Amino acid sequence: MVRRTKYKFDMKKVAVIGAGPSGITAIKNFKDQGFEVIAFERCSGVGGNWRYNDPSGHSSVFETTHIISSKYTSYYEDFPLPENASDYPSHKELLEYFQAYTDHFDLDKNIKFNTEVVHCSQDNSHKWKVKWRELNDTQVLEEEFDALVVAMVITMNLDILTIQENFQVSIYILTNIKRLHLLQTKKF
Repeated sequence: MVRRTKYKFDMKKVAVIGAGPSGITAIKNFKDQGFEVIAFERCSGVGGNWRYNDPSGHSSVFETTHIISSKYTSYYEDFPLPENASDYPSHKELLEYFQAYTDHFDLDKNIKFNTEVVHCSQDNSHKWKVKWRELNDTQVLEEEFDALVVAMVITMNLDILTIQENFQVSIYILTNIKRLHLLQTKKF
């Protein structure tokens, strides 16, 4: 699990950004290897994109999403989907599954919910400085880590786009569209 490098330091503390399907498995596996793990999650619970909600600004699945792979092939090796799960589970079933996984392996205590990572940088000693804040607070805190795992969806910053002044264009960001009927009358 720990990659050997030419740098000689003991890796003990790991930051994980995101508590979706990849983030919670990263937390669990690093814990199993004896690391101190702190995860930062912007939402109020685990699940990442599978945490459907109507408010825009949070990337999530559509309200009608089901996975296209069977429950018999789409589960964590150490934690099967429940027997009563649908053959092709809905986002609601998957969210319940991710929460059950988190509960089973006692991962909640390693996750800072409703928390935004503001900045990450690596210093000359190869340590990671992670600046973060609670969503209901303006105070930015900083913590040092030996390793950093980015387990989140990266959303596009539209400030990098240059659009001609008189050009008529509509931009649809999928993180803001959660219902298919909003796109039915549009031409692309």
